[in-house]
Amino acid sequence: MDNIEKMLKDASNKDFNIPSKVEHRVNYTLSHKHKNKWKIYIKKLSTAIASIAIVLLGGISVYAAMGGTISGRPFSEFFNIKFPDEYENYKINVEGKEIEKGETKIDLVSTVCDEGYTILEFNVKLSKEDREYLRLDKNVVTEQDIKDAEERGTSGLLQQSKDLKNTLQIMFNTKVILDNGNEVEDDANRYVIIDGKTYYPLRKQIVNKISDYEYKIFQLYFLTDKELQDKTEFTITLNNIKLGNIADYSDSEPKEKMYLVNTHENARKIDIEGEFNINLSKKEASKNTKIIPVKDQKINYKNMVKEIEEIKITPLQIIVKLKTTRNNLSLSELSNTRNKNYIGAINYKAYNENNEKNEKLTMSYIETKRTITYQNGKVEEWSRGDIGTYKDFYNAKMETIEYLIIEKKENISDILIKLIESQVDFENGGEKYVELDSFKINIKE
Repeated sequence: MDNIEKMLKDASNKDFNIPSKVEHRVNYTLSHKHKNKWKIYIKKLSTAIASIAIVLLGGISVYAAMGGTISGRPFSEFFNIKFPDEYENYKINVEGKEIEKGETKIDLVSTVCDEGYTILEFNVKLSKEDREYLRLDKNVVTEQDIKDAEERGTSGLLQQSKDLKNTLQIMFNTKVILDNGNEVEDDANRYVIIDGKTYYPLRKQIVNKISDYEYKIFQLYFLTDKELQDKTEFTITLNNIKLGNIADYSDSEPKEKMYLVNTHENARKIDIEGEFNINLSKKEASKNTKIIPVKDQKINYKNMVKEIEEIKITPLQIIVKLKTTRNNLSLSELSNTRNKNYIGAINYKAYNENNEKNEKLTMSYIETKRTITYQNGKVEEWSRGDIGTYKDFYNAKMETIEYLIIEKKENISDILIKLIESQVDFENGGEKYVELDSFKINIKE
């Protein structure tokens, strides 16, 4: 526990940036550390440690810049994204959308707007001075970083990462005003402005180095009804733009949950004046999107029901919308790993059942909404993937919405989606994985 307390103390000194949901879990664990029931919270602590594993030094938010193109299409195994050849048919070239600072320029080259992902393609050309200032292709970990970490006794991660090189990143909407009027400064690309309102969708950035002074960067946003409602046309605004450096993992995916993204001594940012107002339309993609009828696709497990609400076959991907409901829920069932109704993290894997070998399909998934209705009828919306209260409660109802984004390929008609629960292995320590029931969907109906 003392180590966790030290990490939180370091975080307050800007050595670490801890996501709010991780801070919640750590604080919750620490608040109970002197009670006899501390074993109840061991799973929350292990989750916190695993999540802290993704923090980065120096206050730069968690991120990874991966690169690569296939026939001009963005591609990244690390992010589990693949787009079919149809990508080119929905690509709209853009001219005259450029911002600059001296010889450094950011040019919006093209857009793609599907029912799920909106993809913005940028070319970045750097001046010699800016490239040198950003320390691109130089080691992320400096000698001063290691010296400072050794004094704190936390040099392990830096030693493991000493060969990592810097690549480029673009940071958009680094200063935004939220619905409650609060202004937020954030360099992690968390926010996007759609028709003047600020949202926090699933987002990814893919970086491809063209030459020492030129980079191609794809910014991806997964936009759902939560952000767009029923809009088919909308405007994305990207302002308060910065160029920065970040650790390049394009040649080797991080093998552990803990990996370095940047350090205090290495981090560099350059403000670029100007903004992009990007008009987008998903009308063409919507016309060529097929909605598959859902026939009572439910999985029951303990006090949880997972149900497929909608299946869309878009030009670029297969999107499965899931609703999860847990009834008669208590705080203990969410936090106590020994409670009979405790449910660990659920992961998903998708397979092409038409293939004799049950070919695995690349996929990603995201929870977009989490609400709880208490016994007295009060409704709260919690942060995605988090427990939003410290107070005990019983007989509540929790509902979450998730989207599974599955690779679209030819010759697929039947998809098997496996649900795998991560459980605490009390006998051997660590975790074990248990396969639950599966969904089987036919996308040719």
